[in-house]
Amino acid sequence: MGLCCKLFTVVLTIIFFLGIIALVLYLIVRPSEVNSHVEAASLAKFDLTNTTLAYNLTVDLSIRNPNKKVSIYYNRILVSASYEGDRFGFDDSQPKFIQGHKNTTVIHPAFAGLQSITSTGGSMTNQYEKEKGEGYFNIEMIVDLKVKYKALRFKTPTTEPKIKCSLRIPAPSSGNKFSRTQCHVNFF
Repeated sequence: MGLCCKLFTVVLTIIFFLGIIALVLYLIVRPSEVNSHVEAASLAKFDLTNTTLAYNLTVDLSIRNPNKKVSIYYNRILVSASYEGDRFGFDDSQPKFIQGHKNTTVIHPAFAGLQSITSTGGSMTNQYEKEKGEGYFNIEMIVDLKVKYKALRFKTPTTEPKIKCSLRIPAPSSGNKFSRTQCHVNFF
């Protein structure tokens, strides 16, 4: 057997054993998908005039780590909000935190200001007037994260999962109530 064959056999053996170790660790830890819900959302202001949107949106977002043996290190939390495909708000003020086993953490993104809307034509204005008449606005919220996982004594490299929330938020002074909304989580 030549040197190349021996080297190939050694590399293949190492890869095989690393795979076995990874499988055993996975079976011990058994990671579960993180859950996320918007518990509350409120629009104090949401006015579209010509091409400018004036807004004031507050959200309570819960993030649940259901794992018994996995902690999550949240190193970056960027939250954006959009209406009809136009991003109008951005919040990067959420603090870093470590989420322990079987723990729920609530973060409180807030968006306020004026935003020029880039959509052309009257389709956004028509949709805005329709939703205002119904008493609810459909707003998309996306949470971009940088996280590390810790299981037993092992930490993973940084990953960048997303949380996407399609919200139906009561129009200001409509008297309607917000319903708790489950978000789509792309963690593992």
